[in-house]
Parts: sequence; C-alpha cells; structure tokens
Amino acid sequence: MMNNKGGLFERIANSKFFTETFAPYKTSQFNLYTAFFTLTLLPYALIGAIKDLTSRKNINEQ
Repeated sequence: MMNNKGGLFERIANSKFFTETFAPYKTSQFNLYTAFFTLTLLPYALIGAIKDLTSRKNINEQ
C-alpha cells in the first residue's frame, strides 16, 4: 500500500494538509498516522475523562 504510486493513501499523505498545515513530523506518512490515531483515540479519552469526573462528583455528594 505504501509503494502504490498515486493511490488513495499516497494522495492523502502527500496532500497540502499533511505536508504543510499539520506537519509535526517531516515524513507525511507519520503526519497521517498521527492525525488518524488522534481522531480515533481522542474522543474515547475525552468520554472516559468526563465519565470519571462525573462519577467522582457523584461520590463526593454522598
């Protein structure tokens, strides 16, 4: 998949967004991986944190 010239993954990884706008790494593939994992894991982490805070609030009220 990485060697497929002009494939979907290659076009996304080499888009302006992953080469200029969102570029914490010099390699565009790493930028794409970072964005993918951020989008998939961040909502789960935020929901878990909110559940943790609300459960602590309920414990303190009792």
